[in-house]
Amino acid sequence: MKRFISTDQLSNDEIKFYFDLVFSDNAAFSTLFTMEKSIPNFGNPSIDEKNLNQFITKMSNVPKLFDQIIKFIVDEAKYINQNKNNLTISLMRSLLILFTFPQIFCPGPTEQSLSQLISCYNSSDNTFLTLFITWLSQLDFIRKQMIGACHHSISSLINNASSDFRSPAVRSSLSLLFFSS
Repeated sequence: MKRFISTDQLSNDEIKFYFDLVFSDNAAFSTLFTMEKSIPNFGNPSIDEKNLNQFITKMSNVPKLFDQIIKFIVDEAKYINQNKNNLTISLMRSLLILFTFPQIFCPGPTEQSLSQLISCYNSSDNTFLTLFITWLSQLDFIRKQMIGACHHSISSLINNASSDFRSPAVRSSLSLLFFSS
């Protein structure tokens, strides 16, 4: 992973290798970007935000991966939503990492995924919501990404004359904005 982040020029095969490494498995995805010498627990999400930021930036600069990232987000959201009654630390980490990808806030195929992810918070007990807020208060980069993406998403929808302000996309963005601020 460090090679992907630190290397400017990668071949298509190398990019595909790192993409498959990150996006091939739900369980593997939740273990990514774990800080060295730190184990995720209820008090510490142990997410290396610097490497996560570099990874997101690099992935976002590869336009041909956009549709594949969207597909993964949709699949991962379904997986998390199916397991929302048995949320674990690893699922919570996956959820937070997903919110850093700008593609999750794009209109279209991810709107339903965003609504599904938000429903995890709304249907969970207070322990889950408290944990989410506690972790988010420790994760400056993720919190800023979420707030910025929500702002952009809401602004885009408001500037679109045909958009419905009661749409699931607007409600989801507002809910997420509420949780992250």
